[in-house]
Amino acid sequence: MLKTGAVSAIGILLVLVFSPQLSLAEDEKHDVIVVGAGIAGLGAANELQSRGYDVIILEAKDRVGGRLYTDSSLDGIPLDRGASWIHGVIGNPITGLAEKYGAENVPVNDDSVTLYHNGAKMDGSSERLEKAGLLFNEFLDDVEEKRENISRAAKDGAPPDYALQVAVDEFISDKGLTGQILTDFLYNVSWCLEADYAADTEDLSFLHYDEVGYKLEGDENVFPGGYGQIIQGLAGDLGEDKIYKKHAVTKIEYGNSGVKVYTNQSKTFEGKYVISTLPLGVLRNGDVEFSPKLTDAKLEAINHLKLANFEKIFFKFPKVFWDDAVWLSRISNEK
Repeated sequence: MLKTGAVSAIGILLVLVFSPQLSLAEDEKHDVIVVGAGIAGLGAANELQSRGYDVIILEAKDRVGGRLYTDSSLDGIPLDRGASWIHGVIGNPITGLAEKYGAENVPVNDDSVTLYHNGAKMDGSSERLEKAGLLFNEFLDDVEEKRENISRAAKDGAPPDYALQVAVDEFISDKGLTGQILTDFLYNVSWCLEADYAADTEDLSFLHYDEVGYKLEGDENVFPGGYGQIIQGLAGDLGEDKIYKKHAVTKIEYGNSGVKVYTNQSKTFEGKYVISTLPLGVLRNGDVEFSPKLTDAKLEAINHLKLANFEKIFFKFPKVFWDDAVWLSRISNEK
């Protein structure tokens, strides 16, 4: 079982109100056209439909859900190839949807870990692991102190930023870490930082690596039956006839009097508004043409953001060899 990162993919939500020059004389017409049938698109479409709008979704793939993708091809076992968590159940809209659709979700105990090193199972309460945990917490305190000092020194200007790896290297040097204690420290860096943020410390911002928007309180829950239950519920409420699969959008025209959306099916859709939930990668690649082009501020934001990769690999074993721990993890001698 692998720990999932906070971030495996990013969608940008753009609401575009659309061109006096557009002709609304042909093809399908709707109040709102939503591009993308991921959870953002499904959520927006359901909300608008509940308020009386005529809304459809155009989806490039042959399925709904986007990065929420429950795959049951391995002996019927529901495996979430994409997102799999409710990060904080208190006040989280996903919690409400789970209750609505009867999708069981259970909390995960992050402290329940079985560790292996050099092929041997480690004692989870060992003095070695306790020291490693204290050392890593000291590193986090050191990072926070340095960030506060940098911010104070910068005053009204933007403080200088650099890779988090610089702070890791400095801490290792200042503490003179070598041998086993260095191995254990780097394990915690990998497990607690790189796994959570789906990126190497060389690519994480020293000043902003932990800024992930608002954080909700409560347990971190997963779905034994898969996140797809939420997607299927939303799609069912909207109506499958409102979702046009295999309709990859190629161009969006917009202006003051309406919108026109072109697809790879040689079919165009017209409406009053379009909501784009295109993934960041699609926007960065310029796979969809916007006319007029997006503002410089939007383009700058799109090009500034980066995507992280977090791979999941599912193993099926002939028999259970593990204990009741939630996590199985291995301390590598090399980072």
